[in-house]
Amino acid sequence: MAVGYWVTALFMGWWTKRKGCDSQGRMFRLVVAVSTIGLVGLLLPVLGLPAWVSTPIWLYSVWMAIHALRQVCGISTGYALGGIVLSSLLAVLAIILIGTVLGVVFAIIVSPATPVL
Repeated sequence: MAVGYWVTALFMGWWTKRKGCDSQGRMFRLVVAVSTIGLVGLLLPVLGLPAWVSTPIWLYSVWMAIHALRQVCGISTGYALGGIVLSSLLAVLAIILIGTVLGVVFAIIVSPATPVL
């Protein structure tokens, strides 16, 4: 999960610099704050709440990120939404890549147990 925050923060920092915004470290705090609200929205179904309760909370976190980026960097709504979508995809790909590499490494290191007859 921490890898996802860093990937998102680095990508969004680069994405907003393309439009002339130099966030100077504020991007990571923004990503963590917005992701925490989104995480709460995603964890509510685990507690047994229906999806109609958690979906608006998750959508609110995306809306909050868009408006925060607009205020901090002065970028358009579409540009902010595009950055959020692309950074989310990159974060998921980074987490999958790390999980795959760790799975292969652990499969090589840990030998299969020998069956006892």
